[in-house]
Amino acid sequence: MDQQRLFSDSFIRRPARIGHRPNVFHLFRYEEEEQVRGVSVLANGMKLFRNLNDALDSELFAQVIAASFPVFIGLENGAAQLPPEVREAYGMEEQEPEERTMEIASGTVVFGNPNEKPYVLENKRPSANFPPFVEIVLRSLAAMLGIPYESLTKDFSKTNYSSMRAALNEAWKLYLFYRRWFARLYTQPVWEMVLEEAYLRNFLGLADDIDSLRPAPGFYEGREFWCSATWVGPARGSIDPVKEIQATIMALENHLTTYGEAWAERGGDFSDALPVMEEERRALEKLMDDPGEGNPSEEGFSLPRPPSLPKTSDGEKDEENEEAAL
Repeated sequence: MDQQRLFSDSFIRRPARIGHRPNVFHLFRYEEEEQVRGVSVLANGMKLFRNLNDALDSELFAQVIAASFPVFIGLENGAAQLPPEVREAYGMEEQEPEERTMEIASGTVVFGNPNEKPYVLENKRPSANFPPFVEIVLRSLAAMLGIPYESLTKDFSKTNYSSMRAALNEAWKLYLFYRRWFARLYTQPVWEMVLEEAYLRNFLGLADDIDSLRPAPGFYEGREFWCSATWVGPARGSIDPVKEIQATIMALENHLTTYGEAWAERGGDFSDALPVMEEERRALEKLMDDPGEGNPSEEGFSLPRPPSLPKTSDGEKDEENEEAAL
């Protein structure tokens, strides 16, 4: 469609909200007053991108030229040229230099004439200033994005453990901010609309036995409870897993974090993993106490004792599981 022929009647107005439900999602960071649209974080660095792109194109073109440079043949004992005034006094014509060329194929060995010496024309590319220039541009872009240089370029060759961990921690502050921002403004409202439609269509089965839910609030009275959700994203990478696991164990023992937070940091859900852990624990205890032929302890090795599970909310579920296992 030709944008010059767009008029006011070419557009259809869509309200931002229909009742209490959002109709249009328009997410961006507000950085200025009365801002109506988002601005890319790369907007201020477009000049740097253009300079970097021009530098890369120039260097690549110079590399192609350097790879196709010919070989210059110089005459060691060439004919001596008389000065111009001598040639003019004796009426001698100026001798034009004769240009001679020869194409040389790849891998060809050429035997020259006497008194001829080859000179290979060299072009030292890339220049010594090109890698520092690229690094300066990338560091400027990383600072503009708010992330470390190592995270942008995936270059960890110049860092040690302490600086790498500090860089990743700084990067994860930004990642977690955008993750929570996106979950709060987009994924959670969509989830609430899905549950609301399921409730209205009676896919949840709540309308069939609404009296049994009392004294719990209804869907609209307790919307924040019915639609409560925890959004768990991908786990962050581990630089030294042993140290990080020890730090997590110490935080749990000193009540500085919860099991749900510890599992969420590793990209898991503790409520989903707890039933599996209980089932695995009972299976391991049964396998270790079974005196049958398939007991691994009779084959030269033994299984480690299953760890004790954390106490649940009622405080008695673990004891009931142990009695059931026995």
